This record gives sequence, C-alpha cells and structure tokens, in this order.
Amino acid sequence: MLWKLIVIVVISLLLIISAEIVSRAYYYDSKGDDIALLRVTSDVSKWIGLSPSYKLSSVPSPFYKFDLITGITSTPGKSFLIKFSYGDIEHSFRATINKLGNRITGTPPNRQSPRGEIWIFGDSYVWSWGNNDEQTFAWIIQENLPRFRVRNFAQSGWGNVQNLLRLRHWLKSRPLPKNGVAAIVMAHSQTYSHRNVGAPSRMMQWKSGPLVANNLMRHPRAWITGKDELIIDYIPLFIDIKNWEAATVFDPPKEFQNAVTTRIIKEFAREAKLLGAILIVAYLEGPSGDPVLESIAREAIVVDIRPPAEQRDDFVIDSHPGPKANRYFAKKLSSVLSENLLGK
Repeated sequence: MLWKLIVIVVISLLLIISAEIVSRAYYYDSKGDDIALLRVTSDVSKWIGLSPSYKLSSVPSPFYKFDLITGITSTPGKSFLIKFSYGDIEHSFRATINKLGNRITGTPPNRQSPRGEIWIFGDSYVWSWGNNDEQTFAWIIQENLPRFRVRNFAQSGWGNVQNLLRLRHWLKSRPLPKNGVAAIVMAHSQTYSHRNVGAPSRMMQWKSGPLVANNLMRHPRAWITGKDELIIDYIPLFIDIKNWEAATVFDPPKEFQNAVTTRIIKEFAREAKLLGAILIVAYLEGPSGDPVLESIAREAIVVDIRPPAEQRDDFVIDSHPGPKANRYFAKKLSSVLSENLLGK
C-alpha cells in the first residue's frame, strides 16, 4: 500500500509539473513567479461564466477607428454612450467627439477667444475616461478661463508619441488660430515611456474587441538614432503575447524608454517655441524623482498634479480618476495657466 501511495504521489506531481510547463509555454512565460496553472484556471472559469469578467461596449460602435497618422483614434463627429462592467459593478458615461476628432470642452463665453488657445495633450486620464463631458478637467479649465479656447487633443490609449504626431499633423493641415496658441499642456506619466517605444508589455494590453473597428490598426513606435535623431515608424496594434509579465522580457531597457520620452517632450518644446506658446508638462502619476521630468526641467514648466489620497475617487472597475480628481487637476492647471498667461 505504501508503494502504491508513493507511485500515485509521484505520478500526480509529474502531471502537475507537466501541466505547469505547458501552461507557461502557452503564456510565453519561462521564469515568472506566478503559478501559470492558476491563470489557466482563472481564464477557464471566466470563459464558462463561473467568475466575473470585464465587459465593455459603446453605442454607437465601434468607438475606435483607424487613423493614418496616429494609428488609432476615436471616431469623430459622434456622441457615445460607453458602458463597462465587472460582475455586478457597472458604470456608464457619455463622451462627445467633435468633427475634428477632439473631445468637446464646452463653448468659451467669448467666442473670439482674444487671448488665444490652450491645447491639451495626453492619454485616457486627460481624455477623462469614465467621466461625462462636463466632468472632464479640460471642460472645467475652459469654464475657469473663458477668455481662452481650450482644445482637448488627448485620446484614450495614447502616449506622447501619438500626441506629437497629432500636433505635427494639426499644424500642417490647419491654419493657426487667429489669436495664436497661448499654451500647450502635455501630460506625463511613467506609463507613457513603454507606450512611446511600442514595448511588448504595452502592446499586449491592446485587445481586439467591441470598441475596435478591425485588426488592421497600427501603433507608432519612436526610437533615437546614434545622431540623436528621433525616428517614428509603425508596428501592428495587436500582438500574440498572453500576459504582461512575459512581455516585459522583450521590452527595451528603461533607460532607452526614458531617453525616447525625453526626446519627444523636447520636440513638443520646440514646437511650442515656434508657436510662441508656453509648454506645461503635467505629472499625472508615478513616484517622485521621475528622470524624464528632471531631464526636461529647462524646456517646460513642470507641474505636479498627482492628487492626494483624499482627492482620489478612481473608478473601482478600472482605476481611472473620477470627477473629484478631475476637479483637482483642473484647479491645479487653471492656477498655473492663469499665472503664466497673465497679460497674453
């Protein structure tokens, strides 16, 4: 009986080890600390409906469309009702995209905007994912500074590289505003660096789904030559890597990511100087002592808008900042804009 028990235990261990090896191969993860079998169990339970899963939809659909310049963008000229849920937790919000492809910011009381325009660039935090139009901090800044026209160029999922391409294309394809550009506000977060270089750990987070029109969309990738020349090319938006931990193995070094991000922000600074505008870099999220911010301190006005704990009201489902945090962002940036644009 003892020998039979030993044989059963040994065979069971061999089966478990074999299953773990196969699971790690499936997830492209040869040295992760997590138990891959647990991921398989979790995925299977979601697939058969035994555990909650994240669901996302938009009306009309799709929300995203292919863009020749930035690779992917929200569909212009439409008002969306976007819903997302996880189990019993549900949330919905309305977002309106104008015909130029920007999220609306309300109408400045003075349509002539005698003091010029304020252009805002960023990702889903700046686009204000999860918040209705009038709750976004770009909308509130427009209310706070009625003598300027505020444009929100941000898009959900973007990094600095898409924003730079958007800025350049806008300047080439449209006349400058009559009263000029007073300020450019661009966001920065440590999550942007791996987006800017098209790192695998970022790319695997993109999923083909109900918000996406097709699988032919692409993602811009920035890199620097030995002569410090910034090059931007494109890679497919979707890649076949199953989990974030495995993807990080193939990411470019963090120092390279930071160098590319710094270079992109300096390009923003150059464009702002040509426009006669001030450049404000708003630090959204990350630890203190960010090396990118330290590198661009001379090129821009760096503003820390990371909200304190009592001002954070992140959505439970996906952790994007809620209305309270957006009001905090708006208050901080409105103050800096008012101070630096006095007399313009």
